[in-house]
Amino acid sequence: MHRVIAAAVSTAMAGRRKLQTESSMNSRRWTWISLFAVAALTTVGVARSFLSRPPGPVSQLPEVVDLGTFRERAELTGVIPIRNVGSTPLWVEEVSAGCSCLRAEKPAGEIAPGESADIRLKYTFSGGPGETVDREVQIRTNEGREWKRVLIRAALVDYIASSPWRVNAQLDVGDSLRKEIRLTCTNAAENFRIKSMTSDIPALKVSRLTEGDEPGVEFLLEARRDEFTEAGMVEGTIRVETTSLNSPEVRIPFSITVVPRVNAHPSLVVFQEIEGKLAPAVVEIKSRIPVLVSCRDAALAVRDVSVPGAGENPNEPREISRFELTPPEDASTSPSGTIRFDIEGDPSTKSVEVRYLVVRPE
Repeated sequence: MHRVIAAAVSTAMAGRRKLQTESSMNSRRWTWISLFAVAALTTVGVARSFLSRPPGPVSQLPEVVDLGTFRERAELTGVIPIRNVGSTPLWVEEVSAGCSCLRAEKPAGEIAPGESADIRLKYTFSGGPGETVDREVQIRTNEGREWKRVLIRAALVDYIASSPWRVNAQLDVGDSLRKEIRLTCTNAAENFRIKSMTSDIPALKVSRLTEGDEPGVEFLLEARRDEFTEAGMVEGTIRVETTSLNSPEVRIPFSITVVPRVNAHPSLVVFQEIEGKLAPAVVEIKSRIPVLVSCRDAALAVRDVSVPGAGENPNEPREISRFELTPPEDASTSPSGTIRFDIEGDPSTKSVEVRYLVVRPE
């Protein structure tokens, strides 16, 4: 009896082990089937996504880019987004703006399929207050020779304008500067006051010409400097602080070029050897007022070859004087140097200098 029971238990256990083995194999089989199915579906999805893209590079651009509102002469920045919806790399070959107030910078490098890049914009508005202005940017890519167009839009709010908006002046050494500047609010309903006026230009003074301290829509200012004693470029900014909400500060850039009254042309003389001899050169001394010019340079032979005008005394001051310069034959011992011309009659210029260089064939 015991043997029968043991045999029955052994048979039952063997059957159970067989069922567990078959179940485990079925489970692993279904796991692999599931993985293959997921991989197949993913591959199909990627393939469909790739096949759905148009062949070659294809750019996608907005029709309009709105830069918003701002004041006159303020510089706005923005971007034109460009996306490659094609199947091969895209790159921007050229961008062109419709006016000098708009600058567009193309992105560097290629744009991969599905990726985007930015065309950077810098826009300086020059329209009137309350006006909306549209400008056009043209874009050409490696898609073909056709240009694509994007409209750039911006609007100008009411503001305080200066006239001139920028002061450019050219003066002689010793001259004084007097410039009137008019500040006008473009909104006739908005009165404003001037709170302060400052300048970072040395010795330039800014004052009001409009009398009284009442608010108004227009004020007249004066910028002045009594004397410019040195030649060169003088640049800076006048800042006017106002009570206007739209224009709490008005900036007026200045650029002043101060030139000497007397100049030498050319300022560099090159002596070249021709057929074994150094050829002479002619220098003109030009002045804005009649002056007497002389040269006592021992290194070169200097001869006055000025041609007097009708009824003009050759020994009197003139606005143009010409001198012929001849280097000595042994100029190789001094191949370069400076010649000084003395000036009489202009308190701002006592002398001018001309550099020279001797060039001989090797």
